[in-house]
Amino acid sequence: MPYYESDATLERIRGIISEEIRSGVNSLTASYLVRKHNFPLEAVQKVLADLVSVEDLEPHFWVLCSGEHQNLDVDREFLSMNDIPKITTCSKCGDLYAPEAENILVSFEPTPTLRDYLQKAS
Repeated sequence: MPYYESDATLERIRGIISEEIRSGVNSLTASYLVRKHNFPLEAVQKVLADLVSVEDLEPHFWVLCSGEHQNLDVDREFLSMNDIPKITTCSKCGDLYAPEAENILVSFEPTPTLRDYLQKAS
């Protein structure tokens, strides 16, 4: 059953996300979907947010070290923006830094319920 009956682009994005998960992709980002499938960023973000709201996807927040010795490596991963400390020490280089929005990547992982549904629907 289509989620987006009146918007073919949004429905196509939802279908692509399902295909990616069926193919074994465990973590999706908006930028990956935009680059690979040439969809508008705003549309991809809407579908990802909608899938989070119905608990089909779970967001993960990757904090990149922005300290003096930064390599823009992922320092830590959090399940909520509220869990990200205002100041932290990088687990890799030891620098003290304040995580800024531009150094936080959001990935989306399918929930076990969605995986089960997609496996049964195949």
